[in-house]
Amino acid sequence: MDRRESVKSMCAAAGVAAIHGYSLKKLITGVCLMTTMLASAAEQMFFRIAEIEVYPENLAEYISAAKAVVAESVANEPGVVCIFPMQQKDHPTQIRIVEIYRDEAAYKAHIETPHFKAYKDGTYHWVKSLNLEPMQPLDPEHMNLIFKKEMLSKDADTVYQFTVKGRKGEDVSLADYKGKVLLIVNTATRCGFTPQYEGLEWIYEQHKDKGFELLDFPCNQFGQQAPGTEDEIHTFCVLNYKTAFPQFAKIDVNGENAAPLFRFLTDNTKFEGFPQDGKLAPLLENMLREADPDYAKKPDVKWNFTKFLIGRDGKIIRRFEPTAPLSEIETAVEKALL
Repeated sequence: MDRRESVKSMCAAAGVAAIHGYSLKKLITGVCLMTTMLASAAEQMFFRIAEIEVYPENLAEYISAAKAVVAESVANEPGVVCIFPMQQKDHPTQIRIVEIYRDEAAYKAHIETPHFKAYKDGTYHWVKSLNLEPMQPLDPEHMNLIFKKEMLSKDADTVYQFTVKGRKGEDVSLADYKGKVLLIVNTATRCGFTPQYEGLEWIYEQHKDKGFELLDFPCNQFGQQAPGTEDEIHTFCVLNYKTAFPQFAKIDVNGENAAPLFRFLTDNTKFEGFPQDGKLAPLLENMLREADPDYAKKPDVKWNFTKFLIGRDGKIIRRFEPTAPLSEIETAVEKALL
């Protein structure tokens, strides 16, 4: 079996496992290692990503058709390197598909095959939304990024498997924090919760010498309340709240461009309501309910200053919503440090 056939077999197995909803932990290493094989197998390949939201009543029918097109395409079309369907863990009607082709001609030939045409014709009846990205050239580094985004956030055991961007744009591996208790927070500088910076800094100063780190990720997704550059945000925090804990590059925590770290954090926690503080909790509830009556059923980050407590083993201990008292969070930190 040549390298290309090895890659195709690996991808076929991964695709079938993913669409069945099986765990992919045992496949992650092999799929990421295949990037070297991909580089050797051809001068240039191409990929695209499709995001599909399926009507719940059509889910079984759609999955059956997807399995068929994966098996048929990867087995019988030389130009199709991989079709990788991935059901979302907490939103099973959302499917993300990575398609990798030997070249653009292979893609054009693929979409003209009878089994793909039948699948596509059915798709329009089964889905309520379809976001199809354009074809892009593929390189090994990009391949790793795709599979980290698509797979690692679903199957990572700890936060140590993630790399984030520092405030200056440098790569920071969270493995650098092994053995420490972490509090990961998405923050904003123009929010009703912004004064929490002061309390968070106090917790950090009290416990940093005991093996505690607070990781600050500015996010502009909620009411655009984190405007400005990373340097401007950092200056604001230092001048107004004398913060000294690590601050990272601005990120998205929800949606298509969500950082893989936060995909992992939300995939493995639940929203359990806002602790009542007598003021901001009711405002948040009303605002979110108006935008989405089912907001409470979804695990995504609801607002600025959501916090995730990570143990010394890199695993999630607990999630805290923005209205949770900082005294409660400090108690949990102290317990984790024991």
